[in-house]
Amino acid sequence: MEPLVVSVGPITLHAWGLFMLLALGTGASLFWWGVIHYHLNPEKAMWLFLGALAGGVLGGKLSMIVFLGPQAFFSHLPELARTGMAYTGALLGGYLGVRLMERASGMPCRCDLFVLPIPLMQAIGRLGIFFAIDAYGTPTDVPWAVDQAGAMRHPVQLYEAALDLVLFGILLRLRGRFPHRDALFKVYIAGYALIRFPLEFLRYQPTPRDVFGLTLVQHLCLLGIVSAGGWLIWSLGRGWRETRFSAPSMTPTATR
Repeated sequence: MEPLVVSVGPITLHAWGLFMLLALGTGASLFWWGVIHYHLNPEKAMWLFLGALAGGVLGGKLSMIVFLGPQAFFSHLPELARTGMAYTGALLGGYLGVRLMERASGMPCRCDLFVLPIPLMQAIGRLGIFFAIDAYGTPTDVPWAVDQAGAMRHPVQLYEAALDLVLFGILLRLRGRFPHRDALFKVYIAGYALIRFPLEFLRYQPTPRDVFGLTLVQHLCLLGIVSAGGWLIWSLGRGWRETRFSAPSMTPTATR
């Protein structure tokens, strides 16, 4: 299997860039649909979107220093704009960018504006990575193995793309069912961490695994599961207790 390259006249697009453009267009369209659906201020909403975009790109690119190491990162600095990015860094950078723009624009963020587009964009992006033959799986002899990087491997990129679509469907069903505006985002964090953690075992790792035989991404996934999942359990439990104890008593009272 060779990397996908699309040429239209003088323009040549590689698979990663082509699918990233598709993902960005899909995410922006879904975001704008949410702005119209909730009758939000378009100008302020655009600042939130730009904050997420700028923060995501900067975070994704700069966080590669952690995954590549300082020496490799700075040696490839001239090609940084054309190379990939770390998703965990992009997520953190995008989150911080939105929070900064919240303060600047004075518009509280509806998290479902971003939470719903993210897994859909990820699914499209993983297809691009599959056709670019990057972040490929470990060698295997399963019937659906694909020929990538000189071996028959797990199509781990397609596994994640399918699970991202499932996560998108779950988030769509849960939208509007939580009282706290950040709850859906925490569902996404816990859900994606549960997807990514086991898939890391099927991804080819050119460097030795870190502490306890886990990759850095897996440690971050565990952090996401514990923090976001713990907050959700505590929040839902608190809401259940408040509803229970605030309900009118059904025990008849004695008359005097």
